[in-house]
Amino acid sequence: MKRIWNNSWLQKGLRNSTFMQSKSPHQIDPELSDKLFSIVNDILPPDKQVKPRTGLLTFGDAPFHISQPNQHDTKAEFEHEYQIVTEAMAGLRKLVPLFLTREDADQQRTLDLLRLEFDAKMQQGAPETPIDVAIDLVRSVVADVGGLRASVRIFIDLFRALSERRDELEQQRDKFWNLPHRAPEYYARAIANRLAKLYARKTGQKPTSGASTDTGDASTKFTKALEQIFSLLDIQSGARPPADWAIKNLTEEDLAPRMSVLENLGLGPSPSRKGLSMSRCVLPEGPKD
Repeated sequence: MKRIWNNSWLQKGLRNSTFMQSKSPHQIDPELSDKLFSIVNDILPPDKQVKPRTGLLTFGDAPFHISQPNQHDTKAEFEHEYQIVTEAMAGLRKLVPLFLTREDADQQRTLDLLRLEFDAKMQQGAPETPIDVAIDLVRSVVADVGGLRASVRIFIDLFRALSERRDELEQQRDKFWNLPHRAPEYYARAIANRLAKLYARKTGQKPTSGASTDTGDASTKFTKALEQIFSLLDIQSGARPPADWAIKNLTEEDLAPRMSVLENLGLGPSPSRKGLSMSRCVLPEGPKD
């Protein structure tokens, strides 16, 4: 018989953490989304076009992040988020390897037995029908397809997201909190940087920047696209300086094809090629104190 969870405190916590029940601050107006995708696709080759994500949990989308680069009112708020991110990464760095494929036969057998028990318990605790919210549907599907393996892959995705956020916060520390004043036009630079990275990743080339010698208006597809995006986002800045800055700061890594999730996180080759072996899959160490 399927066991029903009666832990009111746990269910309350799940309800409070269900972000898809309310509108996320990163969701955008559908009309703005359409305009942004149209502008971006105008500068990309036909076979490199970007499309909005679709799914039960997708409420609004953009071809790249359009949020303000700094969202903290105080340094204490900034340091608190940085602590949460780095401690979560440290926890995942210890947690994920525990469940990866082992080369030792006895250890692998133990892991297989644990997986069976873990999957059964996740199925017991999965939400029952009728399912009222999308997150409960996701939890139910995760339990059905294999709770442990699916959870580990979600943990890896979470680690990647946390790693990217840590990098953003460290850039913000240099730009905002270690200086007596904010860098000029930083929002414009951030948007230009995100668009330049998207273009580089999709085409393998750096975009170009330029302006008319007669009017000063943007003269390349990239800078024209930036002008349009700045207008949509109400960014009071010319396109040329942020475009030049973003292009100058592109790296060879930005021009390379995107690696698989595991390769990107230092976990080794894609599982389709090598498998998840503990001898090859190690989450990158954090910074040394």
